[in-house]
Amino acid sequence: MAHLEVVEQSNLSDILSHNLPLEPSEVVSLQRRIAQLEGELHHHRAAVSTARLLSLETLGHIFTFVFTDRGLNAKERETLLNLGLVSKHWRHATLYNHHLWGRINLEAAHLNPAAYDKIMAWLKRSGDTSRSIEFLEDPYASEEFPDWPPDRECTGSELCLWRNPIVIRLLAEGPSLDRVALGAVSVGCLFHLMGSLKRWKKKTPHSQMPWNSLKTLALPFRQCRWVYTTEDGTAKSVFHDLPDTIQYLQLWLPAEEFAFQHDNAIPLLDMPQAFLKNLVSFEIQINWESSDLLAALASCSNLETLVVDLAISRFDVDEDEDNTQRPVIQQLADTGICLPKLRRLQLREQPVALELLRYLVTPVLEDLDIGYSKHKMPPQLHHQGLLDSPFAETVLPFIKERSGCQSTLRSLRILNRKIPSEELVSVLIELPSITHLTLDQVTIDHDSFWESLQEHAQAAKESGLAVPLRHLAVLNLLGLKRLPFLFNRIFEFLIEVRGRKGCQLVISLPNGEISRAVKQYERYKAPDSEFEEKFKVALSILPAAEE
Repeated sequence: MAHLEVVEQSNLSDILSHNLPLEPSEVVSLQRRIAQLEGELHHHRAAVSTARLLSLETLGHIFTFVFTDRGLNAKERETLLNLGLVSKHWRHATLYNHHLWGRINLEAAHLNPAAYDKIMAWLKRSGDTSRSIEFLEDPYASEEFPDWPPDRECTGSELCLWRNPIVIRLLAEGPSLDRVALGAVSVGCLFHLMGSLKRWKKKTPHSQMPWNSLKTLALPFRQCRWVYTTEDGTAKSVFHDLPDTIQYLQLWLPAEEFAFQHDNAIPLLDMPQAFLKNLVSFEIQINWESSDLLAALASCSNLETLVVDLAISRFDVDEDEDNTQRPVIQQLADTGICLPKLRRLQLREQPVALELLRYLVTPVLEDLDIGYSKHKMPPQLHHQGLLDSPFAETVLPFIKERSGCQSTLRSLRILNRKIPSEELVSVLIELPSITHLTLDQVTIDHDSFWESLQEHAQAAKESGLAVPLRHLAVLNLLGLKRLPFLFNRIFEFLIEVRGRKGCQLVISLPNGEISRAVKQYERYKAPDSEFEEKFKVALSILPAAEE
């Protein structure tokens, strides 16, 4: 065989040294050699392919983009394991990125007796990174309960997810956890869970239980009765038994019509002051009477982030026969609810939520985000004129008079709001430190808006005063139906206030409008070939997010 290869190589050398017609045998030899070389070339190229040149760290970061931030469900966990079967290098890359293994979503249907060991083995691969468990499925959303009412209460049976021994064991003696989300829980279910954990203390010291060292807890309550009555007939608040280590609380409360079907209600948010004082971040969705929310916030002295979704609720307080506010609420209105560390405030379902600004005092606020969640906004608000309710007369006193945070406020986002141009201008010119401005689905007269802002900037320069929005570095105009202004309007304003310091401008439009916007921009900058280099305005035109 070796002799034949030598002969064939000799023949090929002769073939390549002349240009005479080839014999059939020579053609066969040449084709065989070409095939051999192509195979070798393929193997050599594979050896230096991009996939093999990527480091474990880079490949691991790529894998993180395959999955959501909320955690991996059963299907996604199987996908991650399959990625590790491609090669040893890929397997090592999945294991190298500990964050991939630290977030897990557990469905009730998969919590069988063998599940505990599998979950423990999975989470141990997360190393020292934070760990999160989210329980996704409603325990009653099975075919065994097709007619179960939407306001169902926990039956206390073994079918309850929160009495599942796997759930109890994970929270009592499983790995350390930073975040737990209890999906579709009721007040009764939560008491069952905490009761089971208390009984487990006999086996596991209190300080070693993962439940008792939680930092983040998410409680999306299903539509249930809020008052929980114990066997002895007494009512108690579910918050009094929550771990005192919690710093980040996400709370979605049941709708008022389900929460208070009976008259034996206790205070709506009966939360211990020590628990509230420990919170660093508080996110709440509530459509109840508002006085107890105010009372709770008064104890949140260490909050840095507050997200309030009032779900199109009224914002009122209890009133007595003389039509005066309760003394505690009147005192809060007079003195204000001081949140001395609050840096981020997000309010949804204005103008109702805007009323909260009449009570809050936030001296170091940096990020203010207010607006309607579009998918929740009822059509009747248009007819009631609530979308046109005054904006500046609430926002400006909150920023300038009550909080005095105009010098610390860096970011302002307004979502899904109709505002008169001059009213919005009157707010923006009072915010000298704004670096990020986002107008998301905001309806204004753009021509008069940008013209008015430019006039204010020019007047400030002529008077030797500070130019409004002079620190603006990022301007986002999102959710536009079409390009409602000529580029010269907005660029003249940006050049007026920023000069050659530059600004990032992001515009989002429907796909059909993007090409038109690009052409308009090209026409605008055509006369000055050095426009972008001179003024450093970086423009991005993106497709609008799907509704």
